[in-house]
Amino acid sequence: MNENAKVEKGYVVGYQLEPRSLEVYRSSNGKEWERVDELNGTYSNLSASDVVVYDRETVFIVGGDSKGGGFLLWTGDDGGNWQRTTFEKEILSVGVADGQVWLGAAGSVVYHCENIKDPNSVWQTFDLHQLQDAPKDLLVQGLACAGRDEVYVVGNSNGPMGGGIWYTSDRGGTWEELKPPPPSTSAPLNYIGVVFNGEHSIYFHGATGLLVKWDGYKWYYIQEPAGGSGHDVNGIFVVDDDDIWMACDWKVVRYNGEKSINIPCEREGNFMLGISVWGETVWACGSTGAGSPTDGILTMSERCGKEDSWQTVVRKQFMGISICATRVSGG
Repeated sequence: MNENAKVEKGYVVGYQLEPRSLEVYRSSNGKEWERVDELNGTYSNLSASDVVVYDRETVFIVGGDSKGGGFLLWTGDDGGNWQRTTFEKEILSVGVADGQVWLGAAGSVVYHCENIKDPNSVWQTFDLHQLQDAPKDLLVQGLACAGRDEVYVVGNSNGPMGGGIWYTSDRGGTWEELKPPPPSTSAPLNYIGVVFNGEHSIYFHGATGLLVKWDGYKWYYIQEPAGGSGHDVNGIFVVDDDDIWMACDWKVVRYNGEKSINIPCEREGNFMLGISVWGETVWACGSTGAGSPTDGILTMSERCGKEDSWQTVVRKQFMGISICATRVSGG
């Protein structure tokens, strides 16, 4: 457990159902959360899909509009000013490395900006369908930067080709596909997200329980996909290789290095989509299923997910959460 951590900044993002508009909350301590009034209601017909809090001053929010286009909202001064860039494709994921910004989009597209703070910087477009024969309808739902040059993306498709993993080690100059060995369950590998642990491992997660690790040389299945009605792993937080938290359909799961354990979480019928863990505190957010009359949820536990320790913070339709924290000594 990453003990003795001080939360510097946290954001949770999603959308308001009626009328549909952007929904953003932030916190400076992880306990009290406030609605970001300068964003909420200002951008109608938008919904957020992902967020990265790069540091206490710099935040990136991405999503889509009602016409199938996409957007990036970002601030470099702790929300004093927000800048917006629009895109032809809906934006589903975002990754940041040393001023570079990478965006995963619908239609097998990846966008890249070399220096987001340079007003003259130009966005590049990489079409994985053209470059790697990826499915044309690929949704690039997950993206992770493993340094300035190395980026991993994952996506899903409704077509017979399914989804896949692609990466570049030269800042988009060339792309390659990665393929783990088939699982013993023979279930399909449908990917939702990817996380770099900051050291040497890349984790890929997805449908019906899929969680697999790549260390650059070998693949390790932490959880094989169950197929059928198995619970999707929608988001993960990697404390270390032996402590991984998962936001899943209807539940939160913790892998302890030996097995996966269901965590009793106040979810009330929500698809849990995002999760963050710092010290003893766990935050999980989610959205209700289609047609459900209830709101989604941001819930937290200050006792490492123990039963009866969860409390509801906000009830909104939330898609992603990101928290920046620093480790402190002592305590």
